[in-house]
Amino acid sequence: MREGRIRKAMKIAVLGTGNAGLACAGDLALAGHEVHLWGRTRANFASVLLNKASRSGPGLIHVNALEHGGDAQIALVTDDIAQSIEGVNLILVAAPAFAHDDITRGFAPHVQADQVVAYMPGNFTTPSARRILESTGAPDVLLVETATLPYGTRRGQGAEVTIPVRTVRNPTAALPASRTAEAIAILQQVYPAVMPAVDVLDTALLNPNCPAHATLMTTSAGAVEHFGAAYDMQTQGITPATLRLIYALDAERIAVREALGYGAPHFPQNTYYDRAHAEEGMFGQTAVQLVAESALWRERVTMEHRYLGEDVAYGLSLIAEMGQVAGVPTPSVDAVIQVASVLRGEELRWRGRTLASLGLEGLGIADLRARVH
Repeated sequence: MREGRIRKAMKIAVLGTGNAGLACAGDLALAGHEVHLWGRTRANFASVLLNKASRSGPGLIHVNALEHGGDAQIALVTDDIAQSIEGVNLILVAAPAFAHDDITRGFAPHVQADQVVAYMPGNFTTPSARRILESTGAPDVLLVETATLPYGTRRGQGAEVTIPVRTVRNPTAALPASRTAEAIAILQQVYPAVMPAVDVLDTALLNPNCPAHATLMTTSAGAVEHFGAAYDMQTQGITPATLRLIYALDAERIAVREALGYGAPHFPQNTYYDRAHAEEGMFGQTAVQLVAESALWRERVTMEHRYLGEDVAYGLSLIAEMGQVAGVPTPSVDAVIQVASVLRGEELRWRGRTLASLGLEGLGIADLRARVH
């Protein structure tokens, strides 16, 4: 147990075995919490199991980090979602937004009224989760979403994960917003960086990945496909021209937020890319440097990557649709959605979550915000 990190030991289920899932499970286990790790496909977590021949059981994750690294003992690793959440206090959904609804349907028959479910990040997941849980007769659990992941992280070979960056501020809200203070009190026991947002739409429109990842994938498509793992999109892809596009998308995001009635902090992109403003951001002053030095993002990606399937389909598309509600033009956002759709070979604008799919279509600003407050 790491002295000074843990406030109260909790039983936590981490749902997801990708970059975020292994980072959450390993880091929280090292902090002294009892962690259950669920994965849909055994092949994705078999290397974590202590007994590689078993279907489920205790596991071990090796965490590389500037602070709080080491071998993390995982109490349970399983592909049985009911078993993974049984008796836990907190359920962390650490998976891309396009997997959230399916994961929610999976745990809905088994969730208990005293449990807290946090989507990290949410991308406006909780209204959909609430509809799914209500339709299955599940109890009224506390639903929460954060603006971003608690880490910048990458899974390595086998059961290894590296965490070069941690969030220092992570806006968080509950659905309904009247329970946000309760959610913050619980989540701060594991992630002290969480801070209250106005509501879950405020949180969704603070996701820092959407302008950056969408821009990097669309402007680096040729380099990504030609150079593969020899190309570091997060470092080599950042040029004065790409920054202009990132900042243009971000200016539209902020204009939409303001028209909807959300004030500062907006956490603009320059709080990540410009060290002069980094102390005001979510990731701290050295984040860009640590990402570059780690070389973890020198990786092979394709147009099937979540940077398009999640950050465009569930991120930029939300900004564009909220712009329509608020009467704010989003020409740069619309252009990147269109280019990303062509690069991927499928329409991304309506592929993700929409107001119609959430039962919120046709509402004005006041009514829309009332539904999440």
